Amino acid sequence: MNEREKMSVRIEAPARRRLIVGGAFAFSSLAVGSAGAQSKAQHIMAELPSAGADKARTYLHQEVDFNGSPQRIYEALLDSKQFSTFSGEPAEINSEVGGAVSMFGGKIVGRNVELIPNERIVQAWRPANWEPGVYSIVKFEFKKRGTKTRVALDHTGFPEGNFGHLDAGWKIRYWGPLEKFLI
Repeated sequence: MNEREKMSVRIEAPARRRLIVGGAFAFSSLAVGSAGAQSKAQHIMAELPSAGADKARTYLHQEVDFNGSPQRIYEALLDSKQFSTFSGEPAEINSEVGGAVSMFGGKIVGRNVELIPNERIVQAWRPANWEPGVYSIVKFEFKKRGTKTRVALDHTGFPEGNFGHLDAGWKIRYWGPLEKFLI
């Protein structure tokens, strides 16, 4: 099974999700101890709760092409000042493995689990309004494509009923503002 097929496999078992998120936190605790091509309609899309078949989804995958190098995008996502500038909201981001992240004025919090400069960012991530202790995993991968960079996002392990809100939220709060910032 190739990487794309693995990512498209639906994770259904809550125990598996807890295991993945628990492993991410164990790793981050250890570390602490030691598109550009989005249409305008997508930019103004409202964040809606999930309905129908998507209500049970606990993962999403998006790919967006941006003008800019992988280094430029990687840095924008991990630098407090740049993140605050493109998002328009306060951010405090410790850009080390195990470092805490707080974005959008504390509406999103988490920790960096894996950082491979200019290639990959993996974070344990949660909106502040989720139940205490509930985290999901967010993975950004950066691939150079000519003069552009493709950002592949995989967001897994979030609670059922959040797909619609998160799917739209990535487009509204990350991709649209980041596209404008990179111009």
